[in-house]
Order: sequence, then C-alpha cells, then structure tokens
Amino acid sequence: MTEKDKYISFTEVNDWEGETWIFYINLELNEKHLDLLKTLSERIEKSELNVNEFSGKNYEFDFNPITEDQFESNEPDDEDEEENSYMDKVNLIETELKVGKLKHVLTWDEDLFFDALYKGKIAEFF
Repeated sequence: MTEKDKYISFTEVNDWEGETWIFYINLELNEKHLDLLKTLSERIEKSELNVNEFSGKNYEFDFNPITEDQFESNEPDDEDEEENSYMDKVNLIETELKVGKLKHVLTWDEDLFFDALYKGKIAEFF
C-alpha cells in the first residue's frame, strides 16, 4: 500500500462573489516552506482587512494535513454558484512555493498585500 499525498488548505471566502474557494497545497512539495507559510498566515490573521460580514474571515490556512479523500466536494453549493463561478471551488496546488515572490509580497502595505491574495491569487505564489 502506498502512502497518499498530504495537503494543507488555504480557504478564501469572497463575500462579494458569494463564493468560497479552497486551495489544497501539496505538503510534501512545500514542507520545507511551512515556516514561511505560517508567517503568511500570521500576517493574514493580524490584519483588520481579514474580516467579512458573512463568514468572519476572508482568508484562512488550515495546517492540519489531510489526504484527497478528505477534500471538500467540488460541486457548487447551489445553481447560481455553478452558473456564475469562474473558478473551481476546490483547487489543487501541486507545485513548490515561489519563496522570493512571497517574501516580497509580505513587505507590502495591507491594501497591496490583500490584493495579492484576492480571487485565488494565492495560486500565483506556487
């Protein structure tokens, strides 16, 4: 029996779009970057911009490793979401973190920093 790949997750709740997008990040490829990803998570958690009126947080990491069989369903929650969505609810990130890019963005002010994450741009860091 082979061991299944493990993932951590990054969830974005877009209250304007009324959608939630989950990015599952391959842990094996990015385990050596966990400290930097935790730094990103801390920066997000400390920001006043990480609050929305519907679900509480716009962005959130979960560092508890899971396997693909534990992923959220990729099925839309309702018919409107299916017709209007331009991004899958569930997204796999199977590449390594671009360390320099993330370190650079971590130095930006709050507005630019959050714009660098908005609408699934977390994937651009990998």
